[in-house]
Amino acid sequence: DRVIEELKILKRDYPKIEYLIFRDEILSVNPRWVKEFSEKYPKEIGIPFYCLMRPETIKAEVIDDLIKAGLFYIGIGLESGNDFIRNEVLNRKMTKEQILEGIKILRDRKVLFSLYNIIGAPHETLETAMETWELTVKCKPTFCDVFLMTPYPKTAIYDYSIANGFYNTDMKTPETYHGTIPLKLKDAPQLENLMHLIGIAVEFPWLMPVIKNVLIKLPLQPVYNVIRKFWKGYVYRYRIYPYKVNAVESARIIYNQIFVSKA
Repeated sequence: DRVIEELKILKRDYPKIEYLIFRDEILSVNPRWVKEFSEKYPKEIGIPFYCLMRPETIKAEVIDDLIKAGLFYIGIGLESGNDFIRNEVLNRKMTKEQILEGIKILRDRKVLFSLYNIIGAPHETLETAMETWELTVKCKPTFCDVFLMTPYPKTAIYDYSIANGFYNTDMKTPETYHGTIPLKLKDAPQLENLMHLIGIAVEFPWLMPVIKNVLIKLPLQPVYNVIRKFWKGYVYRYRIYPYKVNAVESARIIYNQIFVSKA
């Protein structure tokens, strides 16, 4: 009830809202709460929404209720396809089987979803990054967004990086998640290039041999960054967000994504 009341205020103050984003990764944990939400939200709010979920919490009945409520998109943190990095380094504690089972529930219901992955965690190599790509391809997401590992001080991953000799203390913490890896990894330059191109390689897997064997070895990160941003802008505009804009607005969005945004 409190959530609905807050959303009523939001809807009153911003009457032109076309969609909402719930940035709460545990929205699906309490099926009884979701059931009540799915009955009240369409009647009292009725705005399409996007939410976050952990793959092992995706259950058929919960997704059905959220679809009834107005769900149009889900963001899921897969993070790494390598079991050791995902579960022991990043502490995600989910199996590949759980991930694929959750994704199957979404695909069976034709729910659009993004997978969020991290490249450059402690122990990362090109081989473990390829495991991430392979698992992501199996999931067939609407979009794959990839970020570079950036351990912040006073976090568990920062402490782990320091304790295991990975953190590069000579490097400042990067300003974005798409620039450089602040860890001592032998494949770091190639991993940084791969981060920009892996999303397109998920959409078009046949590109991966040339990406892995040729493109990531070239000093063309600024070019790859523009490619990544263009692809992200295109997918967000034409596949994901359910709002209507004219050609001029579309061009502005794509321009900002490529030349202004650091994301």
